[in-house]
Amino acid sequence: MSWSAGVAAVMTELIEVGYRVMPSPIVIASIPFDFDASLLGPENVLDLVFVVDTSLIDGETLGRKVRGVAGALDVIGSRRSLTTVLVGPPIEPDAMRSLSVVSRVLRMDTPTGEAAGKLRDALRALLPLKTMASESETSPDPLSEVRKCLNVRVASTEGMDEVLSAAIRGRRAVAEALNAAVASACIQGGSDAPS
Repeated sequence: MSWSAGVAAVMTELIEVGYRVMPSPIVIASIPFDFDASLLGPENVLDLVFVVDTSLIDGETLGRKVRGVAGALDVIGSRRSLTTVLVGPPIEPDAMRSLSVVSRVLRMDTPTGEAAGKLRDALRALLPLKTMASESETSPDPLSEVRKCLNVRVASTEGMDEVLSAAIRGRRAVAEALNAAVASACIQGGSDAPS
């Protein structure tokens, strides 16, 4: 398939992060829909993305096609979110509003020269989030961090291990463990009292 330069640039970015190219025309509910390019999201991402060169289609026709896809997805009970990436000159405001009712719309000028660096920013909604820690770094265990703070700030952390371990099981388990720790401290405190 031959894509315009703008569509090819968008496709390259999305394929690089795991989006899969769909055949054209894409068939949904036995109805063929023809777009410049169609992609499915990577792995467990339920995105259906159409990339459209707006210099080759008018806004009204594009709106009809995208509304048709949205209707077909509803008919088959699909949970896929629909995104339309518009590359090239802007379409009419009414057509843009019509598209945005049934689809997330990302618009960008044809990425050439300086604008090519902005392409990734324009596609940010479709790209996976980067974590702050590098893959080689491991995150500290949150419970260990809390235990360290408790050891510094509390003279006795007796019973706190049970409370912290209960955090994995939920709020009720923490409350029960905390009540047991307080009751145990009161009993021990009562036995140490002078007679």
